[in-house]
Amino acid sequence: MGILRNGAYDARIVCPLIDAVRPPFRPSHTAFAVSAVSPRRPHAYPGWESALPRELDFTGESGTLYRYHVHEDDRAPSPAGGNYLYVKMSGADAQVIYAGETESLYRGLRSDWSEAREHGATDIFLRLNVTGDVRRAEKADLVAHYKPVMNTVSEP
Repeated sequence: MGILRNGAYDARIVCPLIDAVRPPFRPSHTAFAVSAVSPRRPHAYPGWESALPRELDFTGESGTLYRYHVHEDDRAPSPAGGNYLYVKMSGADAQVIYAGETESLYRGLRSDWSEAREHGATDIFLRLNVTGDVRRAEKADLVAHYKPVMNTVSEP
């Protein structure tokens, strides 16, 4: 029989050796601050690149990290609002060509994609972000840091 604490079993009381064998999980957020763009990759195995979605962390001028997911061409984007980046990938390096925000990723995602392709963009990265003020602040933060070639001074 286990011992109940607040209506649930407490494994540390039943098995006191758990903490000695396995230290508590503490996520480290400092690892993401090492570079402006941090590819998140699982352990390598044959074919993993095509089997798993890609994520990149982009750092704004304020130092805030924003995690974006690559848009797969065969999947329709969400109809929700969000931020998107047109990115030129070169190995593990990513150059932001354009930072945008829209009330509907489904309708606004590819609005300037043909021009971005002319500038060398290879991938579209998405981040769901429903609130308009938050989307605009995030875009401004990323534009200030990366200074994308397609974002002009006169653009809001």
